[in-house]
Amino acid sequence: MINKKKIVLFGNSSWYFFNFKINLLNDLSKKYYIILIIPEDKYLKKFKKQFKIIKLNYEISNKINFLEPFTLLYKVYRVCKKIKPHLIINYTIKCNFYGIIIGKLLNIKIISNITGLGYSFLNDQIIFRIIKKIYFFLLKFSDLIILQNIHDYSYFKNIINKKKLRVIESSGIKITDIKTKNNYINKNKKFLMISRLIKEKGINEYLEAAKIVKKINPEVQFYLYGQANNDFLYEKVLSFHKKKIIFYGNFSNNISDIIKKCDCVVLPSYREGSSKTLLEASLYQKAIIASDVPGCNNIAINGINAILCSPKSIIDLVKAIKNL
Repeated sequence: MINKKKIVLFGNSSWYFFNFKINLLNDLSKKYYIILIIPEDKYLKKFKKQFKIIKLNYEISNKINFLEPFTLLYKVYRVCKKIKPHLIINYTIKCNFYGIIIGKLLNIKIISNITGLGYSFLNDQIIFRIIKKIYFFLLKFSDLIILQNIHDYSYFKNIINKKKLRVIESSGIKITDIKTKNNYINKNKKFLMISRLIKEKGINEYLEAAKIVKKINPEVQFYLYGQANNDFLYEKVLSFHKKKIIFYGNFSNNISDIIKKCDCVVLPSYREGSSKTLLEASLYQKAIIASDVPGCNNIAINGINAILCSPKSIIDLVKAIKNL
């Protein structure tokens, strides 16, 4: 243990590391001493003792908090200065932001992961345009930047030295023996969306499309699983659940079992890195309805395993659901 090089992984939730990076963490821990810097949540207890966990009381959300950069930078700086890691690997935009600054201050090698161009890039308000400029400036100090689709690579190669850029398409999924077959029910199909409850994932479009389709055929079933990120959307989802337009469930550790029971996985997202949900849908040979956007259309191929629709279009989504 003493002779192993130390690697810090800095992210916004233990849920993310447990569901997207657990296999990577297990592999890295065979060669390196792994330290996770994450806020405390219920998924912490699911990690085994081969990782050192440093719990910091912070919350990284889409909301702008002008005190957060200073308090979080100070907390993580103190931790990294004490640990003296060989490498810091950052996940999500805000962790990239802070992790790059800390890495440069302490002369630590930096890997920045861009798992998708998120809310800040889809918002054209002046404050977000400023944030993007600062972000691009900071990214240039990373030793390596990992992207998840070729569209993001094409975007960043004009801003950052492309020698620093690598494309790894998706966070990956664990391959298992597949024995399921598609048995579509002709008119009473089960549609499933798995997503955090944020507008940019297309939650509103999915809810409104479900309402329209249920009026035409009440027997069609719509399911939505995902953690709440937005109080207004959460209330709307609960309202649709109470009216039996959709069935809503919080995030489940048995997502594969849920996917197996559905006929079609739906993801009307505005943009993705590379969707793990769509990979899992493909693994279990499920039909897909998704937006024709980067991060979706590299997995969902129109007319092959999917019907692609225009992002932000309820009408197009309804048409796709009816045509399946």
